Amino acid sequence: MICLSRSLVADLVRHLEAHYPREACGVFLGIKGEPDRVTGIRAIANLNTERAHDRYEMDPAGLLAAEKEARGLGVAVIGVWHSHPDHPARPSPTDLERAWPAYAYLIASIREGRAAEWTCWTLNGDGTAFEPMIVKLVDRVVS
Repeated sequence: MICLSRSLVADLVRHLEAHYPREACGVFLGIKGEPDRVTGIRAIANLNTERAHDRYEMDPAGLLAAEKEARGLGVAVIGVWHSHPDHPARPSPTDLERAWPAYAYLIASIREGRAAEWTCWTLNGDGTAFEPMIVKLVDRVVS
């Protein structure tokens, strides 16, 4: 399970809608536990320019900066988020191929510039498939 504040989800959705029709991506900062608790989101540039409509390649410098920031805040990078422009909010084969164990993966379907739905996933125990992850929406995440 992952705990997200409604305000962070709203910020995330605004960011993803603003980048339509390109995929946008970023990471969750937070605390691993039961449940995982998201304390912040960080957008990271999508370096994929040839297939930005259906692929993302997270800027390594942006990811390193987010990890450094997380350490400084006493938290960690605990997940990844990205959009699927005009496609369902379901993991693709490419998403599975690039997934890391123990991370949450939020995928938002952005249709014609507006968020249609979003889902959250995690890898199963052997890393061969995604399983749905329960999201608890709250007014404020308690660190």
